[in-house]
Amino acid sequence: MKNKRELTKKVFRFQALMHRYMSQNFRKHGTLRTPHRGQGRVLSILKLKSEISQKELAYLLDIRNQSLGELLKKLEEKGLVERTPSEEDRRIMTVKLTEAGKLAAEETGSEQSDKDGIFACLSEEENAQLSAILDKLIDALKEQVDDKDDRKHMRDMRRHMLAHRDAIVRGGRMARKASNAKDNSDTTEDTTEDV
Repeated sequence: MKNKRELTKKVFRFQALMHRYMSQNFRKHGTLRTPHRGQGRVLSILKLKSEISQKELAYLLDIRNQSLGELLKKLEEKGLVERTPSEEDRRIMTVKLTEAGKLAAEETGSEQSDKDGIFACLSEEENAQLSAILDKLIDALKEQVDDKDDRKHMRDMRRHMLAHRDAIVRGGRMARKASNAKDNSDTTEDTTEDV
């Protein structure tokens, strides 16, 4: 049992270090270099599908049209993508990479190969063993975690975070009201003493 507890601690430690490593990489190289966040995600999809409607792209990225519009505006300003009305239906905006965008898309994820550096301390055989063990653990977790509930879980988490934020805001308001009430009562006491 102690071994499993130690192993769990090591997994959490590895996860924390991996998160810090990825954050440092992100800060160093920005959103264009990572195919998992922001503008890099857009470039990654456009690298796979050179021309796509903005609506389709929003669906694939699972983000609101407005948020995608902001990302695309930044990419347009950098000269990496262009949006043009569709020839079939002028209301539909088609998004495609520019020549500069194609180069940037090729570079997207190139820094990700640096992630291999953290596994460079392992031999080919150890890499294969680690991969097999991770596959086994992932499969075991998939059986225990209901993938169908992912969206519900995300909605519940958002609801919980908003409720928590609202409670903090309400708590701040209540503290301010209490402080104001105290200030007002102090002022009232001061004026009554003068009379």
